[in-house]
Amino acid sequence: MTKEFSWHDIEISEAFDRLGSSPDGLSETEATARLREHGPNELDQTGGINAWHMLLEQLRNPLNFVLVAAALISFFAGKTLDTVVIAIIIIFNTAMGFVQEFRAEKACRPSGPWSPRKRRFSGPVKVRRERARRSGSRPSTWCPGTCCC
Repeated sequence: MTKEFSWHDIEISEAFDRLGSSPDGLSETEATARLREHGPNELDQTGGINAWHMLLEQLRNPLNFVLVAAALISFFAGKTLDTVVIAIIIIFNTAMGFVQEFRAEKACRPSGPWSPRKRRFSGPVKVRRERARRSGSRPSTWCPGTCCC
């Protein structure tokens, strides 16, 4: 089993070693090979979670099962007010869980200056290839070991 590490905790030289790169950048052939191996540096734009699916998942919450059981017991015991209060709690719990999950899903969608949805960049990007700086590089062409300037 390999030990997990954090990229921000290691020295730059160790990061270059782990990535098989250097401050001089990758060669064009190595960059092309890595791009073929790892694919383009892009976020997956397919779908997301359907809102109805999110709502059904919230209803399957174990706390809701307990509350439904309590509501049924209260109903059969003739405690109408208790049943109504528990039903309101179930609705509130489901609604709050749905809103939180919906907002989290929305926040995780790609956004920002390099978002494929916006199709714009915040400025020219320079990368090192074979000791030379190349400007105008698109992030989708970056691969592990690319040295950005």
